[in-house]
Amino acid sequence: MSNHAEKGVYMSDLEFQNYLKQFFDILGNKTVSDIAKSDIQYQMKNTADDKAERKYLEVRKSLTKKQKKVVDKFIESRTATDNEYSVICYLAGMKDMIRILTYLKMI
Repeated sequence: MSNHAEKGVYMSDLEFQNYLKQFFDILGNKTVSDIAKSDIQYQMKNTADDKAERKYLEVRKSLTKKQKKVVDKFIESRTATDNEYSVICYLAGMKDMIRILTYLKMI
């Protein structure tokens, strides 16, 4: 990373967000995975999702090729949107933590 602050030049929110996304790719996925493994509510929802997926796969067998394509596209799109939203929430949490630490004069 460059020393923008030392030169009196600060990065934009978009630049900062891009840096945070890079760090998330490196560190965040493992952190989120570790937390998810020990979170009881998440595990319960994940078990329910698995059950719903098994039921869907049974029903999917009776769909036409066109229906399968429509449903699969919807699931793919929803999953991609949910994944991106999760990254945004993670980034928001990091930005909030930086604000808190700054407010407390810890950084």
